[in-house]
Parts: sequence; structure tokens; C-alpha cells
Amino acid sequence: MKNKAKLILASAVFVAALMLLVPLAQTDMSGGGGIGNSDSDPIVLSDPTNSNLTSVGDRDSLKSNLEAGTSVQLSDNISLSLTDSIEIGKSNKTDNIILDLNGKTLTINKIDDSNSNRLVVADGATVTIQNGTIVYNKSAGSAEGKSPIRVGSLAKDNLNGIQFSTLNVNNVNIISGEYGIAVFAKANLNVENSTIIARSSAIATNGSTPSVASGSSYDSSITIGSGNYVSTQSSAIFFPGGKTLDINGGTFTGKTGFDIRSGTVTIDNATINVTGNPSETKLNKDGSAEMSGPTPWGMGIAVFDRKDYGMTLNSDNNGAEYALISITIGTTTKINNACYNLYAGDYTIGVAADDDCGKFTGASEHTFTPIHDI
Repeated sequence: MKNKAKLILASAVFVAALMLLVPLAQTDMSGGGGIGNSDSDPIVLSDPTNSNLTSVGDRDSLKSNLEAGTSVQLSDNISLSLTDSIEIGKSNKTDNIILDLNGKTLTINKIDDSNSNRLVVADGATVTIQNGTIVYNKSAGSAEGKSPIRVGSLAKDNLNGIQFSTLNVNNVNIISGEYGIAVFAKANLNVENSTIIARSSAIATNGSTPSVASGSSYDSSITIGSGNYVSTQSSAIFFPGGKTLDINGGTFTGKTGFDIRSGTVTIDNATINVTGNPSETKLNKDGSAEMSGPTPWGMGIAVFDRKDYGMTLNSDNNGAEYALISITIGTTTKINNACYNLYAGDYTIGVAADDDCGKFTGASEHTFTPIHDI
């Protein structure tokens, strides 16, 4: 049984997008897709009189309180230099553990393979991060593919027995030398009124098959309201695995806007600014040519259907089943500077000399069934 992508388009605005071999007219974007201040940028406010939060001003007290399930408020900027992660709610999962940055900056210079200095939401915990800035500099010695914040379980076995973890992010600036927020299995991520600027995707799930490898995003959901989400070198949002992605507002800027490979996705009231083009050579971090990863750049919304992604556990909890991909694009979503507003295809796209947006050369065994309400 082949997994088929179901694209549900809510307006005639996207009729042309379903003619997958015809490039859409590009819409000029002021500033050429650059990043600047906008009405959606968060205004960081503080509440120094909040008596319900424990005041912390150093890394050790921050770690000990958060892992004990105590809500905290920063009294000063903090730079982390720990040998392990801060697992929020590790020993006590209270109703809602709050990390109030209080207008301050939490700086992470290095995250290694042991997740040193990383903020991790414990399985079964509910956490709110609010009102400030988190910076991940990715200095020498950092591992590849890390983010300053992780929510969701890395467990391989008995995922149906794992407790859901929830992360609420409100009024936060995140600046990252790699990913912004990573979402793994059995997680709920809710983001409002925040700005995430990352080298890789601002928010990303993982597409691993849950029964085969750890690190899947099985049964996870992401909701984004307002804000500004930017990738300088990849897709703004990368959703290769997960259950639902619900976008209701916000501006998304990247080489491709959304790279979607699983789940039920709704994109409404969003602005997507595309900075990439299919003719670009995708490079690894060492400068060598990249042979895998997200679909070619230059797409507003890319839908990539492949059996390796978007699987769910079967009833025996020991195998994987293919899940239908369903995408609804609202009438108020705007896409700027894309070669293709909507792309359903494979990794590769051939680029002819007389056509910067290229011709499709995807493998014939991958099939797609567009269904549109107009």
C-alpha cells in the first residue's frame, strides 16, 4: 500500500499550484526576503514582582529548580556551561513549570552529544517558556543537528506507553546556530508571539520510523499562532514526522517555506517568504554537495511523500503503518518569491538552462492525489 498525499486547498488562489509542472508567477517581496522588524516581532515584557516564581540568577540554581519542577524567573542574564542537559520536570512534574526569562538572555554556547546545556522537557511534563531571549551560538565542539530546546521522547520501544510532554512558548526570541526547537515523540508544542531565527529550520520534527529507530516524532502536534520564524539555510518549518501541524498566523521565511512529509497540516493566515531557488546547489555544512535532505529550495509549501516518513505504530506497537498526508491551505495565506507556491514531488528537480525554476524529474513510483475544494 502506497502512501498518498491528499492536498485540500481552500481557495481558487491555489488552483494553479496544482498544475505541478507549471511555475507560478512570482510575487515581489519588499527587501528581497530579508529579515527585519515587523509588527509580529515580540515585545519582551517582564514582571519582577511575580511572587509565584523563584528568582534565579546563576546556572546551578536554574538547573536544580527546573529539574525539581519549580517555576523560576531570571534575575540576571545567564550563560550555561554544564556537562549535561537541564531536564525540566525531571523529578517533579507539576501542573505547569514556568521558565520566565523576565526580559533577560539565556545563552548556550555549546551542545555536545550528551546534550550539555540543552533545555529538555521531561516526558510527561508541561512547561511554559516566556518573556525573553535564548541564544545558541554553536561554538567549537558542538554536535551537529542540535537545538537549544527539545520536547518529546527519544524512546524507541513502547511509545504508546510514553506520557505526553507539552511545551508552550510565548513572547520569546530564539537565535540559534542550528535548529530552533526540536519536536520528538508524544509531544505538544504551542508557540505564540515569538521570533525564532535559526541556521536550520526554526521548528523541526524528525522523520524516523518509530518502530525502527529512536528519535521519531510519533503522535506529536505543533500549533503556531503569531510570530516570525526564519531559517537562513533551510526550510522555515521542517515537518517530516508528526501527527498534526496547525498554523494560524505568523511569517515564515526560508529557502523553502514549509517542507511537509507527514500528518494533517493546516496553514491559514500565514505569510511565506521564499529566499531559495531550485537551481541552488544544496551544500553540507563542510561545503560539499548535499545529496539528501528537504526537497529542492524555492518552494512555498513542499509536500514530499515517501514511505520512510510519517509512519505511525500499528496496534501491536511493534511495527509501522503508512499514514495519509492531508494539507489544507487557507485563503488568507500569502506566498512571496516562490518558484512553485505548492510542490508535490521527490528529492530531485532538473533545472533547464532556460528555466530557473526547473523541470520535475521525481521517481515515478511516488504518487499523489490532489483533492481541492474551490
